[in-house]
Amino acid sequence: MIQTEALIVGAGPVGLFQAFQLGLQDIRCHVVDALPQVGGQCAELYADKPIYDIPGIPLCTGQELIDQLQTQIKPFAPQFHLQELVSELKATEDGQWHLQTDKGSNLKQPQYSLPQVWVLSFNAA
Repeated sequence: MIQTEALIVGAGPVGLFQAFQLGLQDIRCHVVDALPQVGGQCAELYADKPIYDIPGIPLCTGQELIDQLQTQIKPFAPQFHLQELVSELKATEDGQWHLQTDKGSNLKQPQYSLPQVWVLSFNAA
């Protein structure tokens, strides 16, 4: 069982940015994604497509955005569990979240009551 401060489901742009925000608060996290690499749909489907709607960035491709996000989170060293599907997510009696993947990874995170710290970020794509 891996005990972590925070779990993020989805390693797309939102999940990567969440890892950055947690890192700024000195909260360590684990990121689970079904794809074999980080980036989600942004990297998988739109890697070479120009993106114009990222605040503060006039133009970049999907892959450039993911590369920049990976650079941004590097100091915080999030742990990635790639090519793993979430098979179960449940609240436990001891006040934690338990997440299990199809590859047998078991992770636990405390259930936080403060909205700015409670982290289970899902990308429904």
